[in-house]
Amino acid sequence: MDFLERMRNLPLAKRKAILWIIIAIIGIVLMNWWLGNFLEKLESPEELWPEIPSVDIEEVFEDVPEFNISPELLEELELEKAATSSLEKEELNPIEGEQEELKENN
Repeated sequence: MDFLERMRNLPLAKRKAILWIIIAIIGIVLMNWWLGNFLEKLESPEELWPEIPSVDIEEVFEDVPEFNISPELLEELELEKAATSSLEKEELNPIEGEQEELKENN
């Protein structure tokens, strides 16, 4: 009890310093313990990283049907995409079209 009484009678700055020293010592001890355990696990990687089963991609995609598209249909889809993207550009930036009209009028 004499120790606690002496601690209570110390100025606040000294009590805080003692508290931080104790916290630092506990932190160093815990860090050493954690680092030791981590290094042990690194020495035996089979415990840290169990073997991952290998998967044959050919087997995974066996049941997926082939997707064949005719060149005519592909060309039609590309034209449709190009038309749609040009419309989207006009919708997204209508001011640009108006600026071009103003330049032409002036």
